[in-house]
Amino acid sequence: MLITCTGAGDSGKSTFFKQVRHIYGDDSVDENVEETKHSFRGAIYYNVLETMQALCKSYFQHNNRNPDKQLTMSEDNIEKATQFVKLELSIVSSESVFTPELLQTIQSLWSEEAIQTQFKRRFELHVFDGAVHFFTAKNLERLDPRFYTPSFEDALYCRRKTTGVVEAVAKTPYCTFHFIDVGGMYTLGNTNQ
Repeated sequence: MLITCTGAGDSGKSTFFKQVRHIYGDDSVDENVEETKHSFRGAIYYNVLETMQALCKSYFQHNNRNPDKQLTMSEDNIEKATQFVKLELSIVSSESVFTPELLQTIQSLWSEEAIQTQFKRRFELHVFDGAVHFFTAKNLERLDPRFYTPSFEDALYCRRKTTGVVEAVAKTPYCTFHFIDVGGMYTLGNTNQ
């Protein structure tokens, strides 16, 4: 049976696809598990950096719009948030940018009530749903680039754009399913580009 996963970006197609592959196992996917896990590191770091940057920007925007209702942070963390806003992010360079020192900065900013307040507004800020998983004290600690290997759960919560067509086979005692995850096809039908 052939099942094609289509839908709007960030609708959960790839998450569903990852769960099916994990539950039913696809030997072609599991051949090089360490390489697969490692391939998620950069995307996970990018997700965390992008989220913190959005929270810092929102903090400054809130204080600019509401001079009578300022959110407060320590002077040191205000400087860190200012630097974070200036970071130029790229999924390609996120793994090399994500240092133990930058992780400490993220943890320090995350401890601020002002940043936590912005996180409560994450849906307004278009912060990805998986941020809740990564922004816990335990999981932030695990992200230390000297030791971090993504878990299956990390990969599941990671937002990573799917490009091209990816196929997996899931065999049950009664049927064999061929799942096709179609990603990166936003402009396929538009010939005016």
